[in-house]
Amino acid sequence: MQNLLLQIYYAHRAYEELPQTFPMVVELLDKEIVASSIYSTTSIEGTALESEEAVAEVLELSPEEIKTVNQRASANMKEAYDYARRESQKPDFRLTEKYIKKIHELVTKDIPHCYNVPGFYRDNLKLDVPTKVGNERTGGVYRPPKTLQDIQTLMTALVQWMDSEETKKESPLIIAPIVHFYFELIHPFWDGNGRVGRVLEAMILKAGGYLHAPFRMANYYRNHIEQYFSLFNQCRRALEKKDPNAHYPFVKFFLDGFLGAVEETKDRVIGFVRTMASRDYSLQLLRTKDINPRQYTILLQLLSQGPISKKELELQPWYTALYHRRTSRTRLRDLNKLLSKNLLSEKDGKLAVFHMP
Repeated sequence: MQNLLLQIYYAHRAYEELPQTFPMVVELLDKEIVASSIYSTTSIEGTALESEEAVAEVLELSPEEIKTVNQRASANMKEAYDYARRESQKPDFRLTEKYIKKIHELVTKDIPHCYNVPGFYRDNLKLDVPTKVGNERTGGVYRPPKTLQDIQTLMTALVQWMDSEETKKESPLIIAPIVHFYFELIHPFWDGNGRVGRVLEAMILKAGGYLHAPFRMANYYRNHIEQYFSLFNQCRRALEKKDPNAHYPFVKFFLDGFLGAVEETKDRVIGFVRTMASRDYSLQLLRTKDINPRQYTILLQLLSQGPISKKELELQPWYTALYHRRTSRTRLRDLNKLLSKNLLSEKDGKLAVFHMP
């Protein structure tokens, strides 16, 4: 496990300063990661929209334009993420029950449910309704604590453990998945526990200085959903047998995923920076008349669109308009010049912008 912690540390170090140097990268990353993460975390709960693109569109809507429950679920997650990001960056931040209840309120507000009250713990005895978690396919059905008193006692103990001097000595990379695991075991709310648990995990990581990657973990959990649920049950059964390291397999599972999330974030940061550098270089070439405006447009479009075949390129409306009343010889000459200057590369029949190294 120590080796994984070191790998994550050095992978994060490779990009943690770049977003401060390139503020635009932060904005681009945030939009991409938030939409992707919301799609994943709502998919796990069965309230997802049809695609990440659909989520991104909903996040631009005003509250009055939200019409469906699934749209509301995505919009709520964005509010919860914004709140978690903002609060976790405060110098005196410490995770309290007040924060946990506020996140639950944001996640579940205006979503119909028979029993759930946003921001309040459940009390099964009061309503005489059972709570069951899981199914046989993922390792069995679990019945979490059912009385409000027990839930309050366990949540208070969890928060006190997080705030203890001994726990503060631990890496947030260890604390975050442990909190996630025990929070889900307590299952304190009628609805939204999974979504809240994943936000809490991200909140702890962001407070610990980890940029962007925390919200990517929802993608990892969705992509490994069977393992995600079965490990909860495996660790729960080990805990019932008084195993002091019962949570170890889930922590290891988390670290494997977070290393991938950090590596993916690093690659995206570097990709964004290289794209920005390529755009600046293309503009410089236009100003010095080393390329013409048509060639400059081609470079900008392919930087946005990615690799494309010549046949696909010729079908693009912007490309057709660009060469309206121009001969095929002109089109060929423009492309060949971009290729000869290594501004475009051609591989496997696809044209792509040659990024600045």
